Amino acid sequence: MTEAQTMTEPNTKRRGKMLLLLLPLLTGSSAGRAATTLPDINVQITGTIVASASCQINNGNVIEVNFGEVVNSQINGVNYKKTFDLNLNCRGGKSNTVRLRFNGTAHPQLPNALEVNGNGGLGIQMMKDGVAFQPYSWIQFEYPNLPIFSAVPVKAPGSKIIGGSFGTAAIIEIDYQ
Repeated sequence: MTEAQTMTEPNTKRRGKMLLLLLPLLTGSSAGRAATTLPDINVQITGTIVASASCQINNGNVIEVNFGEVVNSQINGVNYKKTFDLNLNCRGGKSNTVRLRFNGTAHPQLPNALEVNGNGGLGIQMMKDGVAFQPYSWIQFEYPNLPIFSAVPVKAPGSKIIGGSFGTAAIIEIDYQ
């Protein structure tokens, strides 16, 4: 046996003995209880499971806003305005505060409007309670008091609107807790 082995061996044995003496106290064995008698204490744990908050828009169906026939010379951000309903149904939230936003491609010349496919000077301006807002901006309200949403065709300054069909799309994102 080397000198290093001789010096460490007694320390290892002592640690083992101390651990054995503490083990009955930690495990709650009868040897540990013999020293002190404590009454059993009941612990009652309760809680409430809350279903996660959810909202559904228009029963999961696409919301369509049809402008019908639009005369290009009469596009001014007022004419052809259409209101639409989200048919929002929310449940399970801790509060009634809802945030939502319309995620779509913003028109490069009209920051408050969605870009329209196939007609560069035309945009669709989204409005909440008659006030324009930018795509991707959060709108907050208290459910079930929904704001009035509308959309209106708008024309970029100095652009010429050509005849033909037009369209755009946005995804509605909801934050409800």
